[in-house]
Amino acid sequence: MGLRDLGRRRAVCMMGEAAVIEAYRLTKRYGSTRAVDDLSFTARAGRVTALLGRSGAGKTATLRMLLGLDHPTSGHALIGGRPLRDLERPSTEVGAVLDAGWIYPYRSARTHLRWVALAGRVSLRRVDAVLEQVDLAYAADERIDSFSDGMLQRLGVAAALLGDPSVVMADAPFDDRGPGDVAWIRGMLARFARDGRTVLVSGRSVPEIAILADDLVIVHHGRLVTQCTTDEFIAQAGGDMLKVRSPQLSKLDDALRAKGIPTFSSPDLHVESETEQAPSLLVAATNRREVGTIAAVHELELSEVATSNSSLEDAFANLISSADGTTVCD
Repeated sequence: MGLRDLGRRRAVCMMGEAAVIEAYRLTKRYGSTRAVDDLSFTARAGRVTALLGRSGAGKTATLRMLLGLDHPTSGHALIGGRPLRDLERPSTEVGAVLDAGWIYPYRSARTHLRWVALAGRVSLRRVDAVLEQVDLAYAADERIDSFSDGMLQRLGVAAALLGDPSVVMADAPFDDRGPGDVAWIRGMLARFARDGRTVLVSGRSVPEIAILADDLVIVHHGRLVTQCTTDEFIAQAGGDMLKVRSPQLSKLDDALRAKGIPTFSSPDLHVESETEQAPSLLVAATNRREVGTIAAVHELELSEVATSNSSLEDAFANLISSADGTTVCD
């Protein structure tokens, strides 16, 4: 059975289960353009679900409909079985990490969060708590226009957490980020899922997503290509071993071994060349989630996770190419 067929069967089965986030036959047209086209998928508590696709695949438009920022042309976008607009206090149930460009730059971080808390009817006592949670307490009274991109992202996470929501959505949190910022947000999202929250994150890079996500929803031209677990995707990509690259490989190796995960030196482990991004280790594919979690906890950068036989990016590209010009969802 191919990955697309597996994904179809899995999506149909999952639609019958209780879903925290559910998109049902979502369609969004902008004029004559269909940004989202008959898209259905689910996301569950305690798991990270990744909406994965190339630029223009409809990921942001889908998140905006789930968040009630755009109205679907047809179909339903539900949180806990209801549209977000029907939730009595949305900020206490759903937190969103979106583009920080809308933030008024001349306020302090604390003032900004107080304003967001008041708008969401959230206790002001939460402001200092979330500043601590995202490691911004030291900059609480600094003006936002002095913040780096990484600090702005942390402020966005703090605003999303003010209502202590059970659902967190993040739109392209890894795009155009430095390694340290990527490691931090990956660790934060992984902790949300471990705490039992439902996490939905969009992205376009398979290696970054594969490190973090439990489930993949792959979209192309606004349509569903497949929904499957990351482990299923890796298995279909080929190979029982994962090649893990990291510029902090020795620390990662120590952390994995401390957790009882056996590692094997890849033949290129000690190769030094201008074309080599980073040396690598081989680990059993069944340990993919543990590798991502351990790296997140220790805030270690993972520059690539690939099967020993073929790159995950290659498998993704082949899947997308096979979907071009075809009908991929019923």
